[in-house]
Amino acid sequence: MIEPDEGPQTEEELVEALAPWPEEVERLRAALAEAGSGRERANVVAAGRMAWMTRTHPDVRAAVDASGEGPCPGAAPAESVWADYGDDFEARPAPGSSAGEGPAR
Repeated sequence: MIEPDEGPQTEEELVEALAPWPEEVERLRAALAEAGSGRERANVVAAGRMAWMTRTHPDVRAAVDASGEGPCPGAAPAESVWADYGDDFEARPAPGSSAGEGPAR
């Protein structure tokens, strides 16, 4: 787990820290361009900090490499999980209902 005070803290520091990995900088900049403000932007920075941590912490990198499948072997693809949810991700539709209508009552 990355500690709150560990690593780059601002967007500028994060871009600088990820400079050795141009694909990560590109991904970060694209996500920041699409993000609004507040919580959404903070989530993009948090994801960028995690990308930095996995690239710079030998124990994390070794665990990811040793798994052979990334950090979550056997996990369901996100698209298949989120397909069951509507725009309100906290309200999972009941089986057989249309997505976005919320749970059956």
